[in-house]
Amino acid sequence: MAENSSFWGSSLTIADYKNTLLKLAAVDNVKLWDPKVKPADANYSKAYRYVRHPAPAYGPADPSFAPWLIPATGTYPYQDFNWSVPFSAWNIETTPPTRLAVGCYENNQAGAPFDGRYWPQSSSGTVTGSTTREMALIFASPYSETPNAKYQGDVYGSTWDMMWVIAAARRGDVAWDGTDQFLITAAHVNAPSVSFTWTAPAATVSTDLSKSSMNKITVFPNPYYCINSAETSRFDKFVTFTNMPNQAKIRIFNLAGQLVRVLDKNDQSTFFKWDLKNQSVYPVASGMYIAYIEVPNVGTKVLKMAIIQEQELLDYY
Repeated sequence: MAENSSFWGSSLTIADYKNTLLKLAAVDNVKLWDPKVKPADANYSKAYRYVRHPAPAYGPADPSFAPWLIPATGTYPYQDFNWSVPFSAWNIETTPPTRLAVGCYENNQAGAPFDGRYWPQSSSGTVTGSTTREMALIFASPYSETPNAKYQGDVYGSTWDMMWVIAAARRGDVAWDGTDQFLITAAHVNAPSVSFTWTAPAATVSTDLSKSSMNKITVFPNPYYCINSAETSRFDKFVTFTNMPNQAKIRIFNLAGQLVRVLDKNDQSTFFKWDLKNQSVYPVASGMYIAYIEVPNVGTKVLKMAIIQEQELLDYY
């Protein structure tokens, strides 16, 4: 439906349209119900009825229309408030669902089914849709068996809270057994006022997987023999630990069990370098070293390294 159109007007915004469930009432298609008498089936709705080509400007287009054509002025004026709609409409986006006010629209034209009730033409009939023009209207306001003065006017170009207009044909001239339902699904388009929030579950670490990853940690080159092909200067010596986690503490010991260096890793890289210097930032001596790698909440890994330093050559003497 177009908002504030010159035909079926509405005060609703996009966000106001709701998923609506229609519950059909039981209808005998041979002997239709009397709209002026409350039916036993609770799914019949008391509805606002409107007419196209009202009296007295046009008069009844067919003599049988006379009992249902109430003199009124306007384009599509209000006629009455009777049990004229054989279904109930429900906003199912509320808890519990909210029953909605409904209406119907008839055409004062020869050949149209003008009888004071919403009972559209069968699809097997011969009357064209432009002649029939029988429509059901669903408003956004709650249903009441007491009429609301707001809807007792001209529906043409109105700015009421009209949500849905139904122009349909029945599939064959058959009775309704009162068990069928139809769902009208609103297109809930995102607007600038719409926001979404969500809470992600806390990150979990698989201990088994983490311990398995610990087995992949290694160091290269090992043995370190005077030079590393990745070095760009003889003053920039290092070995590289690979397959490292984001966080780890590396303790380097010599074979005498003395702590030589403590290194802390806290980055996203899977590589980590040791510059072959001790805690005092002096180059370590050639020999065997033990790297004790500790990963928080996972475990430890021990690596053995052979470091063979090249002969020191002084630039100045």
